[in-house]
Amino acid sequence: LKDAVAVPASQLRADPERLAAAIASLSVPKGAGPEPVIRLEIASLDPLDVFAVTTHGRYPELNDTYGALFMAAGGPQNVRAILGWPIGDLASDAAGAHVFVCGLVLEGPATDPAPEMHVEQTCGGLHLLCRHSGSFDGLLDTVDALYAAALIVPGL
Repeated sequence: LKDAVAVPASQLRADPERLAAAIASLSVPKGAGPEPVIRLEIASLDPLDVFAVTTHGRYPELNDTYGALFMAAGGPQNVRAILGWPIGDLASDAAGAHVFVCGLVLEGPATDPAPEMHVEQTCGGLHLLCRHSGSFDGLLDTVDALYAAALIVPGL
């Protein structure tokens, strides 16, 4: 059990939510089919005004960048959506290659924008979307899976 869920049984008994998740995970027969890595969606979007910061070489410290955006936006009550997109190759070791746009769609104007924060408009039309859950440290794997699916799935 400890090898399968990375904690001893006594810890699972003490945490009912984790126990339920472990039971659900272990109840799926091995080889029952691959779990989807990400959920893809093709959506038609109108142009959006995005309150953004373009990061250069600061990946994966995106938690701090998004935190600063939320503060400048006036808090989470002023945020409709959290967006982000890479520019270039996030996996590269080349200096300056890590470029990522962190953005928020706001309900109203930002209350305290820093000089590096700006509003940019995204283009409308069809977009391939995926949702990343969890730490920003795993974002590169999500982006790679998105690109792989875009290359191999017909019609994307």
